[in-house]
Amino acid sequence: SHSSRLGWAGKSAGAVTWLPFGGLGSATRYVVAGRPAPQPGQEPGADVRAVDPGYFRTMKIPLLRGASISERDTRDSRTVVVISQSLARTQFPDVDPIGQRIIMEWGDTLNAEIIGVVGDVRGKGLDSLPRETLYWALPQFPGQRFMSLAVRTTGDPMRLAGALRA
Repeated sequence: SHSSRLGWAGKSAGAVTWLPFGGLGSATRYVVAGRPAPQPGQEPGADVRAVDPGYFRTMKIPLLRGASISERDTRDSRTVVVISQSLARTQFPDVDPIGQRIIMEWGDTLNAEIIGVVGDVRGKGLDSLPRETLYWALPQFPGQRFMSLAVRTTGDPMRLAGALRA
């Protein structure tokens, strides 16, 4: 984990493509495998984030069901996705989302098994409504050329600046 590699006892770090409250983000349409094809333009849409295994823990986003993104989710393993609680409520009101599949065009066609449901995040601001979100494992997300770091510490965050730069 980032914490053990950087030697930060009692702290954590994670990576994500777009941090909440940053004003920027990615979103796209997707389909749920096995359902009738929606009319063009009628596909459901969601915010899209790629995360590493430390992100949810660092941001204290609770895992509500299933499993989270882990070190096992590599470029060569089965493709997985974690969904937000609001997406689970909208798309799977009467069925367990775990094991269902999401298909999303993003450079490549991503066809992933839903492995978990996490709590909602107010991505635009504290007064905004949570948006439905798809969280992909960072190594499995095509064309990813940037990320943001989230770091949680119990001390002065500026004391970590050197270690973060390194």
